[in-house]
Amino acid sequence: MKDVHLPTLSVTMNCYNHAKYVGEALEAILSQSFRPLEVIVVDDASTDNSAAIIEDFARRDPVVRLLRNKENMGPPGARKRALKSALGDYIFNAASDDKVLPGFFEKSMAMLAQHPEAGLCFSDPAWLDDSTGAVDATRLYLSSEPCYFPPGELVERLRRRLFMIAGHTVIMKRSLVVEAGGSELPWIHQGLRWHSDWFSCRVVAFRHGACYVPEPLSSWRMLQNTYGTSARKQPSQQREVLYQMMSLLKSPAYRDVLPLFERSNVLAGLIEWHVPTEKVRLLFGNPKHWDHFLPLAWVLLLRQMKSLVSQVTPLKRLRRRVLGSV
Repeated sequence: MKDVHLPTLSVTMNCYNHAKYVGEALEAILSQSFRPLEVIVVDDASTDNSAAIIEDFARRDPVVRLLRNKENMGPPGARKRALKSALGDYIFNAASDDKVLPGFFEKSMAMLAQHPEAGLCFSDPAWLDDSTGAVDATRLYLSSEPCYFPPGELVERLRRRLFMIAGHTVIMKRSLVVEAGGSELPWIHQGLRWHSDWFSCRVVAFRHGACYVPEPLSSWRMLQNTYGTSARKQPSQQREVLYQMMSLLKSPAYRDVLPLFERSNVLAGLIEWHVPTEKVRLLFGNPKHWDHFLPLAWVLLLRQMKSLVSQVTPLKRLRRRVLGSV
């Protein structure tokens, strides 16, 4: 097979009081068979010894660069600073408590080099048990071989069966990340909070398509109190985040992808997962968004009915087997 010139990769990371994990995260990144151009770590005014650990890595490996915030900016602000400093063709936004798996960069970057039209590459997600260190993967079964999904095919696959494009598995083209948000990267702001990654990944994928590697290549550490998991614990704030997202999608900058967000059912899936007990209040609580949320109500109702049927059918089969009923 003809050698393919691989583009460059910048790894960005924001860290706040993750001294317990950041060393392991950096070690896994620097041990990858594909070496990144740079690893930019923003210490977001940590009060533990996170910065000292990162500085030690920077002394030992010139690829690592530490940026220190004098005041805490929060994950969106810290990520924006790291991204504006990045120079690579592609970006991997690493969490300081997660852990990449062997071959992640090499396999993902090889696919992106073969398909330069793709906006990003994702893989099967994996979950890292913090207490045992065990890694458990969730297989997506989208393909038996690495492949590229054009935007239209990606939307149709999501519409038929919703699946996860997990942010911790995504490597994205840097120019498209900037294009998706403009020079000020407005989607990385307090308004979208924990959903800024979710939003940007789908904007880029729906505009440019996505590569997929059918194996777990990066693991998300399962912790109780993280920035991302806080979403499900704050339904009122979650509603405001989703309203902000809908306002962005209806703005001129994102109007081209709004129909794709709706057709693919990703908005319905997001609501179902993050506000399971607040769906009615979310969908009907803001008249400004009724034009798009009311159709979503029907989608959610149909998904709920389908879920109930799938639960009842195995029980009927079991009853027939045990009781011999017809």
